[in-house]
Amino acid sequence: MPEKARLPWWLKPLNRAVVALQRLGLVIGTMRLLSVPGRKSGELRTTPVSPLTVAGHRYIVAGFDGAAWVKNARAAGWGILARGRKQEQVRLVELPPEERGHVLREFPLKVPGGVQFFRRLYGVLHGTVAIRSTKGAFDRMSTQPNHGEIIVNPADEAAVRGLCQQLIDGWNRGSGADFAAAFTEDGDLVAFDGTRFKGREEIAPFHQQLFDKWMKGTRLVGQVQDVRFLGPDVALVHAVGSTIMKGKREPSSERDSIQTLVATRQEDGEWRLAAFQNTRVRPIGHSAVTFLIWTLSDWLWKIFRPNKRATHE
Repeated sequence: MPEKARLPWWLKPLNRAVVALQRLGLVIGTMRLLSVPGRKSGELRTTPVSPLTVAGHRYIVAGFDGAAWVKNARAAGWGILARGRKQEQVRLVELPPEERGHVLREFPLKVPGGVQFFRRLYGVLHGTVAIRSTKGAFDRMSTQPNHGEIIVNPADEAAVRGLCQQLIDGWNRGSGADFAAAFTEDGDLVAFDGTRFKGREEIAPFHQQLFDKWMKGTRLVGQVQDVRFLGPDVALVHAVGSTIMKGKREPSSERDSIQTLVATRQEDGEWRLAAFQNTRVRPIGHSAVTFLIWTLSDWLWKIFRPNKRATHE
């Protein structure tokens, strides 16, 4: 094949049609959509591909080193792979030539239509998988990159962030059951005062009583500060929030809090909170006044504490 490929006129219209059908949720055979940022524009460029799995790893085969999407993938090192309306972010790693043979051998068996397609485009020899101009033609995709890095599926991050909004919505509806629904069945919640609730069966009734009495008519506000995935099924979240008391328009500064949450993916694929820790924002070291307030409150609590202290054994 010449150094600069002369692709048939019908290829771009065909690709556009496949992309349009996929985005409507119509999947054609083994085809997926790979979107990678352009080298100059940074905008996502989408092309149909047919991944195959070999020995537990996923691969994409490209028939020409000079293809624009190959150059973009090589430069970016990541992309978004879609099947219909389902998407996942993946890392793209170019395989060295000496590691491509086993993929080449599997390609005609797992993607037979791909061999015929490449034959028409690039002159693949009948009955073989020898592709001319193979430099950079085979890219390995993996959602588990090297060095322990986790590539995050945007849909997973959105689902994890949505758990915080689910808590806020449940609070603002005054529903203990809706608030507790964001947790796993055995999820833990540690309130700002140190009270620990184990499982939805404890979280829901306590908060319902709270909404019906002490915090009736209040509204919760907040936002996620960061999400860090510790693995494909576990995420650590930090969020901040406060409470708008009944009859007020602005959050009460004395109720500003920071939360640490642990979200886990369940067997059904849904994300739920396994743990929630709420802490009031009361920095102790800002000034002598704040230190004095902390010391005084500790002293008063020591004297008037209504229950027994926690054991530390």
